[in-house]
Amino acid sequence: MNINTQKKNCNGCIAGKHSNYECDLGYKREVKSYDEYGFTKFGIPLEPCPKPKTNSDYIFAKKWYPKR
Repeated sequence: MNINTQKKNCNGCIAGKHSNYECDLGYKREVKSYDEYGFTKFGIPLEPCPKPKTNSDYIFAKKWYPKR
């Protein structure tokens, strides 16, 4: 998990799957489309973020890298 780089998209990010309209870690993103349940299908981060792809990385990022 590298927090110092600008990501190209939110695909595979666990932080976006837990919330309907915003990043759980508090990072800014632009949402392009949603699935039938209202969860993000495709989004673009507007600032560098950790983009956790596993649950353990998500828990670590939630504790150490929250933006809020």
